[in-house]
Amino acid sequence: EFDVLLINAPVLAWSRYSIPSGVVPKSTLAALAVQLLRELPQLQLLATSRESLRVAGEAVWCVPPLDVPDVATDGSVEALMRHASVQLLLARIQQRNPGFAFTQDQCASIAQLCRRLDGLPLAIELAAAQVGPQSLAQVASRLDRSLQLLNVGARGGLPHHQTMTAAVDWGYRLLSDDQRALFMRLSVLVGGATHEAAAAACQDLGLHPDAV
Repeated sequence: EFDVLLINAPVLAWSRYSIPSGVVPKSTLAALAVQLLRELPQLQLLATSRESLRVAGEAVWCVPPLDVPDVATDGSVEALMRHASVQLLLARIQQRNPGFAFTQDQCASIAQLCRRLDGLPLAIELAAAQVGPQSLAQVASRLDRSLQLLNVGARGGLPHHQTMTAAVDWGYRLLSDDQRALFMRLSVLVGGATHEAAAAACQDLGLHPDAV
């Protein structure tokens, strides 16, 4: 999905358009961007997507996960509150449960949740929705079954934002057959890997090393 923000700098006017994946070819979107920027020199485009438009003058910024606490800060409320992942988790919990108070005895569970969810905003929001019916410690203890646990999204949101399973399925469906085969092989490399290790795991797929 491409989410495009058109900003007309001189008058500070802007318009936003969401273009679902597969509806308009990426080459068509790129050509449209080039034409708009050529005819409207003051125009700025802010496009969010899984990949760049690859047009001249484009600046690409990869949005990283939220920072997570390390083990050394588990016991300190003040230290944990410096991390964006903790701030988001607590904000969403308190949004649903206004009486929720962050206490010292919850530090370990909150830090564990943020680390185990890798600072991913969607996963953190879905975990926060579980707090109330369950305690923080209970939610943290169930993370080994995270796809079953993270299954309550906001009503009215995008379908692939409703559960982590839906998010994974949505991303998987966007892959080509070769990319899906590659994805399955890379799943055995827990914790990341070098390019050489990834190429070795996929060598019988008939893919060129540069495609890995």
